Amino acid sequence: MLEESLSRKKMKFILLVCILLVLAVLYADKINLVNSDIGRHIKNGEFLLKNHSILHSNFYSYTAPNFYTINHHWAYGGIVYSIWKIFGFLGISLFNILLYLLTFLVIFKIAERKSNYKIACFFSILMIPLMVYRKEVRPEVLSYFFFSIYYFILLKYKSREIDYKILLFILIPLQIFWVNVHIFFIFGIAMVSFFAIDSYLNEREKLKKYLGLLGALVLTSLVNPYFFNGLLEPFLIFREYGYLLAENMGLFFMQKRDFNFLYLYVELILFVGTISFFLRKNLRKDIIGVLVFLFFGTIAISKVRGITLLGFVLIPILSENFKVFYGKFSKEQKDILSGITVFLLIVAIVMSMSSVIGGEKGLGIEKGMQGSRDFFVENNLQGKIFNNYDIGGHLIFNLFPEERVFVDNRPEAYPVEFFKEIYIPMQEENSVWEKYQKEYGINVIYFYWHDFTPWGQDFLIKRLRDPLWVPVYVDDYAIIYLKNNEQNKELIEKFELSDEMFSVSTL
Repeated sequence: MLEESLSRKKMKFILLVCILLVLAVLYADKINLVNSDIGRHIKNGEFLLKNHSILHSNFYSYTAPNFYTINHHWAYGGIVYSIWKIFGFLGISLFNILLYLLTFLVIFKIAERKSNYKIACFFSILMIPLMVYRKEVRPEVLSYFFFSIYYFILLKYKSREIDYKILLFILIPLQIFWVNVHIFFIFGIAMVSFFAIDSYLNEREKLKKYLGLLGALVLTSLVNPYFFNGLLEPFLIFREYGYLLAENMGLFFMQKRDFNFLYLYVELILFVGTISFFLRKNLRKDIIGVLVFLFFGTIAISKVRGITLLGFVLIPILSENFKVFYGKFSKEQKDILSGITVFLLIVAIVMSMSSVIGGEKGLGIEKGMQGSRDFFVENNLQGKIFNNYDIGGHLIFNLFPEERVFVDNRPEAYPVEFFKEIYIPMQEENSVWEKYQKEYGINVIYFYWHDFTPWGQDFLIKRLRDPLWVPVYVDDYAIIYLKNNEQNKELIEKFELSDEMFSVSTL
């Protein structure tokens, strides 16, 4: 009997380790420094630690340098800069993967306590596509981790495993840190609200304590460099930008725009989740699960950037809902479920391993990321740069303070009119391009040529046909044009690329 128990524990351990390994492999994408914003975060951290000051304006741009902006993830910059300074991009990759895996482990523990080990494993595997949907190195991974801690600790308090003082001792300092790391700090407040509603419906004696915690978290959220503005930023940041961001588009919009089986899968999971609640009895007792499902389901439907967090929260929710039916299963049916779980895990392992072959799996940055930077620096290119939105963080990291960017991937850091009247029209209309390239004194075009916005591709083709601009460098990521003038004459003679190198299909 003891040997059988040890064997079961060993199998449980192996199963969990296999899931963690699959997730680790899927999260281990090399950093595409050219079109990500991690470079800007590192630069923010460098400014913070060297100047002991936080940026409050669009500091890196020459087009809107004084435009007021809230740097809501300023503390994340300090963290990743410190890691990068010691361990390089390898350390940042490992830090990112570790946070994702820790988040999963906490969520898994919640799911296990709400159901059992087998059910938690089953739904963990089903949620892998959602959990790895948005895996780029971003500050929001800290929000995922902090959210999981909130969920776990609040459940501990609800079940009387910890007292109120411990709850305050953990969550209040965590909230102060969270509000200075990422705008999703509002999710911590939302979770306490859900537990307060549950207390009102089912456990009135704790209601005052939940309301006291809620008030404390709101007040501690004011401990940020922007005070009330920092607290309100989560409700204001998705205001009109003037620039379409795919990550902020709705699930159904993205499904029509760019068909992806993942979006269908999310819709199916949400449908199954909805049905699972209707089939359960006495939902009042699990109003927390209902509210969490509705809240994060709505976020994922309205903004696809919420899909990853939805994947995490659905593991405990679906596990708990399914437990009601699992208890009615026969031994044979339970064995079948175990077999399906193992089969799905094998499929996940095969898919994760196949993604390694020929892909950019690994740690650190992708090979060739810094080729365009090296060309720019080694040949001492000078003058104002016109760059596209995607590559802004790359240029900030590599060229600031010697060069400032035209734009970067923070739409909230630029006026709406800048995108609508300058940035996009410059790429769409030659007359607007001619006007502003002269006004700004642009001497270099530096583009991430995988920019598949209609105006971006059109602009690159126009410049190839424009004798005033000459392509002098291209690699798998970036293309650089120089203005055909006396200043650039020697460089153009040395590096001009022939027309045969380009075709409309390659740009």
